[in-house]
Amino acid sequence: MVGLLFGILVALLAIRSVVGRSADDLVAQAPDFDLARAMADVGAMAQHRHPLGSAEHDAVREYLVAELQRAGVEVRVQEALSCTIIAFAENCGRVQNVVGRIPGTGGGDVVLFSAHYDSVPTSYGASDDGAGSAALLAVARRFAKEPPARNDLVVLFTDAEEDGLLGAAAFVRDDPLAKRVRAFANFEARGTHGASAMYASTPGSAPLLRAFAASAPRPASDSFVALLASGLPNGADSMVYERAGLPGLSFAYADGLENYHTERDSFASMAPGSLAHHGVQALALAHALRGADLATPSSEASPAHFDVLGRWGVAYPAWLARLLALGAVAAVIGTMARRPSPFRLVAWALAVVAGGILGAVVLSILMRHGASPESIVGHGASSTLGIVIACGSLVVALTSRDGKRPWARVWTEGMAWLFALASALLGILAPQATFVFALPALAMALQSHFFEGERRLAWWLLAAVPLYVFGHMAALIAVVMGPMAPALSLVFSVFAIAPIVGRFLAKPVAWPIVAATLALGIALVAIPLRARPIPHDPSFGVPWTAAPTASHEKPPIATIESRTVVDGRTRIALRLQPTRGGARIELRASSPGRLVAAGGSPAMILPRFSLETDRRLLRFLYPVFALDALHVNVYAAHPDGEHIEVDVDPGAKLHVTECTDRTRPDTCATAAPLAL
Repeated sequence: MVGLLFGILVALLAIRSVVGRSADDLVAQAPDFDLARAMADVGAMAQHRHPLGSAEHDAVREYLVAELQRAGVEVRVQEALSCTIIAFAENCGRVQNVVGRIPGTGGGDVVLFSAHYDSVPTSYGASDDGAGSAALLAVARRFAKEPPARNDLVVLFTDAEEDGLLGAAAFVRDDPLAKRVRAFANFEARGTHGASAMYASTPGSAPLLRAFAASAPRPASDSFVALLASGLPNGADSMVYERAGLPGLSFAYADGLENYHTERDSFASMAPGSLAHHGVQALALAHALRGADLATPSSEASPAHFDVLGRWGVAYPAWLARLLALGAVAAVIGTMARRPSPFRLVAWALAVVAGGILGAVVLSILMRHGASPESIVGHGASSTLGIVIACGSLVVALTSRDGKRPWARVWTEGMAWLFALASALLGILAPQATFVFALPALAMALQSHFFEGERRLAWWLLAAVPLYVFGHMAALIAVVMGPMAPALSLVFSVFAIAPIVGRFLAKPVAWPIVAATLALGIALVAIPLRARPIPHDPSFGVPWTAAPTASHEKPPIATIESRTVVDGRTRIALRLQPTRGGARIELRASSPGRLVAAGGSPAMILPRFSLETDRRLLRFLYPVFALDALHVNVYAAHPDGEHIEVDVDPGAKLHVTECTDRTRPDTCATAAPLAL
């Protein structure tokens, strides 16, 4: 029982470092951050839903401009027509980015801090991304009062991030400051509370990672999760900056996923601690980077980085990460080489991974039948702790042998072999992620010396290492990895309790305790879902549904200006003129096609791997996305019309629809089909 309570305590410490920070503690660590002022900023920006093209959106932009001017920051509005092609959308829109600049003294190098100020039509956007915008205002107010440092400090409030990263694309493509950017930090949210985690970095960001680990109070980061996130198509502005070759870091808090892109993303639901975490990390990083020498791009491999108990940041170079992996392998071999059939142990441990793969398959099947990923991973912290506890009790139950424990040492040593081999593989492919398996492998190798005998304290202290590392990983994955979270959290939860399970297997099973802990784990997963059911995100998939039922009253005017043949497809130049305000114009084709350009500027293609690979991955994770035919959205169209170029198959028909309210099909009007 003492061991069980110890395990739960360590799991809670691991999860606590993910779910959030105390606002009072953060403000005490960074007294120059004015939380009350930042809360007032979010309250002002999140009074109404403010998607691109709405009057409320214009009001938020005017508020940002006024606040920057009041702080004494040089400010301007960049206006442009921008188009992007990403895995799940082909969009265009007229954007108005707010660009604030605090000049430096070092010749013009720029440190860019970025957040977006628009919201989705279904949300007030308090966390996504009012909190990020408030953090940038805090940075601007703080450093506008300081003597100039080496680098220019630019705060960029991008427009139309929710509509395809259009503002960031316009800045990178057209703004003269973009060519001078040497580092960026982007602030986002995918929930309404939780720790503001540094969840992703781009190539060349090693100096920035070290600066963050050294300067940020109460940091939250993990290079293993960053590695996982880098392989997923995502919709953050940092994707544009990375595509432009800019080194940088991305921050977000993501617990409370049930509120994401819904009306519950409001000022009332935003956690002050999450806003404070955004703000104090932005201030610390800005202070560290504005005076740094960033003129020479870094070719150094990404270092390993993680936080300990949410209080200290750790970062070390790739060569040391490889050495750690080698040490883990050597320790396991040296301790367990004399044991029989190590390959049998590894094969047995790999069955754990097979369980995760099965979970992913089941998840995919559920989603293909209408289950929302948000309903599965929306309560990350509670669900993760429940999974850890339930997995522990189930493994104890399923591996028992009528009071005998022949598999106890097999389990412990098999898992140690698995972790050592995983760390060796990562040492070759991605050294920044080796710590996740190397540290538990080292701990479990040492545990074999204390498996029997009276040195129980040493054994339990070593057991805390994999429990904390993997428990932290399971919780972090649960709140940031979307539809991959349940399967991956399950795997890492089993990893977390591996040494404790081994100890239990060496003793007769106390079945009442097993049953009680299993019930506790199930309750922690089920009760929050029952108390706060998570509806499907009402904005999710809206642009990809079937064409709305629409009238022909005041339809948009669509004119074909030219036709040419390019690579076997018909390239159509269109002029789309709104007649109902131009909030959103849809252009659909009856065949596959591609957006080419708008206003004479080519659409920016933003793949993670390649566009087709991204879309295949997206269809697997989110089957609602059906990108088989051309579908372009044009937002905030100019009253005089927009010029769009698309490629379609010969003989296709084009359908043009304009909606005054994106969320209401009854506000749409469709023009007669254009036959090619």
